[in-house]
Amino acid sequence: MSTNERTPKLRDVLDSYELITPVNDFLWHEPRLEADKLVPEVPLVNFDDDQDFDYGSYNFGMEQSSHAFICGLIKKCRPKKILEVGVNQGGTSVVVLQALASLNLQSELHSVDINPTLPATTNVPNWAPHLIDRWRLYYGKDVSAFLEEIGDGIDFCIMDTAHFMPGEVLNFLCIFPYLHKNATVVIDDQMTHLNENNEFVKIVGAAWTIACRILFDTVVAEKLVPAIIDSDANTRKLLNVSSFKLIRDTQEHIGNLFSCLLLPWRFLPTRHTLVNIHNSLKINYPDHFLTYFVQIVEEQLRFHQSISNVDDRAKTYWTSLMIDQVGSSDETFVAFYGAGFYCRTILNDWLPKKYHPTMLFDTDPSGKGMLSGIKILSRDDLKKKHTSLKSVIITSPEHSQSIHSLLQETRKECQTEFEIINPFNFPLNK
Repeated sequence: MSTNERTPKLRDVLDSYELITPVNDFLWHEPRLEADKLVPEVPLVNFDDDQDFDYGSYNFGMEQSSHAFICGLIKKCRPKKILEVGVNQGGTSVVVLQALASLNLQSELHSVDINPTLPATTNVPNWAPHLIDRWRLYYGKDVSAFLEEIGDGIDFCIMDTAHFMPGEVLNFLCIFPYLHKNATVVIDDQMTHLNENNEFVKIVGAAWTIACRILFDTVVAEKLVPAIIDSDANTRKLLNVSSFKLIRDTQEHIGNLFSCLLLPWRFLPTRHTLVNIHNSLKINYPDHFLTYFVQIVEEQLRFHQSISNVDDRAKTYWTSLMIDQVGSSDETFVAFYGAGFYCRTILNDWLPKKYHPTMLFDTDPSGKGMLSGIKILSRDDLKKKHTSLKSVIITSPEHSQSIHSLLQETRKECQTEFEIINPFNFPLNK
């Protein structure tokens, strides 16, 4: 038998489009270069194991090449209504506004961030007061809470939010009904999870920082994977950003994105956020999708309820929860309620000391003294200190329901607004 006879015939492979697109001539750097003149320069941070990362220490959350890619798309698409989800310092907002001004486009930029103490609220007006006439900022809640106000017809969307599940996937599902049928969506940090030197990846874990990747790979759309070609070195450098354009099949296969929500969530959104998401999905999707979502949340809840026996997951969960609550503010006060064995395990074994709560309360603190250096206070103390608290997190699985009721009563008695977070209860329950 000849060699040719032994060699299997290669099967035909359907190749509908180029997977990687060279974008050397597509990138538009000028808006970022102009923004560089407006935004204060911040020294680069050298990360090491002994140095904490200050999320407020940088003004541009994206690389210059990513901004050049976004601006190139804006130049090509000439959108009328842009949605930016994830704002932080506001550097990208300034770049986009500069691009619109350079193109003389009378477009709207709607920027949304969940952070209630958002630096961009003061940064952008200070950096670029001549550009903000077309800028609208919404913050303090998940994007799902603002979409009805923003309205539909969004033809360009930039997503740069949590990076870990459910993050960008849930964001997109809420945003999708408000997008124009031919909208372009940009997702940053497509490869951040592969950067072992990234401090965010160090904290959260590479295996968890994949929500951007999951969204891009799961959505059915016309996709653009950009790369810079160096012909002299015969190399391709993939950018850390990608985009896709909606097509008719995007809607038909939107169920794929609901399905991928069954992958493990790195964190449970707060009850208020889940309620906002639930309400947004309820008015925009068929009942069977809403039912599926509720079941998914229930499964994720059970997943996180089992963390008492899985140290690694517990560490990542509680660290993520406190990062979400504390953010970059040194003046954000978060308390735990329930100073039993479970709370002791959180403080001593799972949660890094820098993320320990400001205060610790218990219904019966007598004889307990201190826990991990934090004085255990009573419910009466909570009534006295409630005005300084952003949130109270329940840390007793056995008594979570009774503590939740007690905290509701306390909040009503004191006429205060601190958030009650119960990791052991289905967040959509009243």
